[in-house]
Amino acid sequence: MNKLCLLAMLCVLTSGCVRSADSKYYGVFFQPERMIEQGDSTIKLLKKYRFNSYRSGFRWRQVEQVKGIYHIPDEKLSRFVNDSLQAGITPLLVLGNTNVLYQNTKPVTAEQIKAFSGFVAWNVDQFPRKKVVYEIYNEWWHDDMKSHPESYDSTSAHQYAAMIKVVAKVIRQQNPNAVIIAGSMNPLSQRHIDWLDVMVKDGVLQDLDGISIHPYSTLTPDSDFKAIEHFEEHLRAMNAGRKVDLYISEMGYSDSLRGKLLPSQQKNYTKRYYQLAKSHDFIKGIWWYSLQDVNIPHNSYESNFGMLDASGNEKDIMQGYLSWLREEN
Repeated sequence: MNKLCLLAMLCVLTSGCVRSADSKYYGVFFQPERMIEQGDSTIKLLKKYRFNSYRSGFRWRQVEQVKGIYHIPDEKLSRFVNDSLQAGITPLLVLGNTNVLYQNTKPVTAEQIKAFSGFVAWNVDQFPRKKVVYEIYNEWWHDDMKSHPESYDSTSAHQYAAMIKVVAKVIRQQNPNAVIIAGSMNPLSQRHIDWLDVMVKDGVLQDLDGISIHPYSTLTPDSDFKAIEHFEEHLRAMNAGRKVDLYISEMGYSDSLRGKLLPSQQKNYTKRYYQLAKSHDFIKGIWWYSLQDVNIPHNSYESNFGMLDASGNEKDIMQGYLSWLREEN
């Protein structure tokens, strides 16, 4: 028996083996603080559940507290990312956050974009030539759509697109092996699609390796993926018939009272979601939100998206994922 076959068999037989043969990313989200507090135990959890990626990141306001001077908030953060890379687990690092040194708003002015680009260059330089997925900002649209009428959406999109073009160039120069994604929008919302269309017309697809999406929903996965298929077809048409890769950088179900889905539904929906994500070649990865329940004061809905509860016990969502995983083996 050759070594490759033996390795494949070991991956199937051991729960601690990270995926290697599958070209898709299967990951989870967790806060940067978890990397500091739990370090090696988090990597062990990722291996145990055979996740080959995770989504997290460094916060701009913590990295640059004096203009032009960058430092890692805690050395354990950098160590965790390097240790995960050594373990064959690819990080998806979100490049975002505001900074009080630069008006504490999203980088839209020339000064802010220049400063943000400095933070990005420092960030990417921490892991030179490594295969890292970088997501340029998280849900740029969120505050704009909450605070402004729909007529402002095109302004929001133009600003985001302008920033992406500058930042993507910095990432390419610093690390040609990086994968660059952006968007973090919901393709189930026509308003979000219209917003992204403005960016596509501004040429962002030339700067990115794919579009990140956050297709939160409590409808059936089959219904959601039908809409995602239409969205991909729409993007391809706008891209002169060329396929556009999609990265589901957030998706999840809350088991709070506002979550709307019964535990049995969450289990079945999660299993089906992974089946559908695996079956679509334009889906390049899925990062479940989130690995473990976290306590967000006065917001039980946001606190209960974990695959594990706060004590580390497997929830119905994790059972659904594991059911899919067993079938894959």
